[in-house]
Amino acid sequence: MSMIEGTQHQSTETSVLAADAWANLLAEESMRLHSLGIRSGLISIDFSSASDAALWRDRAVRLLRRALRPTDRIGITSDTSIAVLQAPLQTLTELERTARQVDVHLQGAGLTAAIGYAHRRTGEQLLDTFARADAQADRAAFRREVASGDGILLS
Repeated sequence: MSMIEGTQHQSTETSVLAADAWANLLAEESMRLHSLGIRSGLISIDFSSASDAALWRDRAVRLLRRALRPTDRIGITSDTSIAVLQAPLQTLTELERTARQVDVHLQGAGLTAAIGYAHRRTGEQLLDTFARADAQADRAAFRREVASGDGILLS
């Protein structure tokens, strides 16, 4: 049973790609998804505020490989972050729901992350969608630092 979806799927785990393969996948999938008219989105997950961010990233990858759908793809995007390409999406709210469930799931495993997500706009390249999701994760990390008193809020 998928922990994220709440539905059964085969035991096939979600594939994980290294950073160089991730960029290539996004470029290739942009054309394919556009030509087929498939909705998609990206979730950016940043562990940079963790004391051992690389370890947390690797634990999250192992956890999410079994939790996400086999059609979703996980990419290691830096030493401290990962991203998820979710396609196909049945509805636009599905990506938001998955992002929230990923956050709850990671917190349940003791992994705190800054998470951002973005739907692919009509005709948009997935690299641009990823940039928007990543910017949203950066804003979430900043808000978390300011709330904990570790950051400085400039007016």
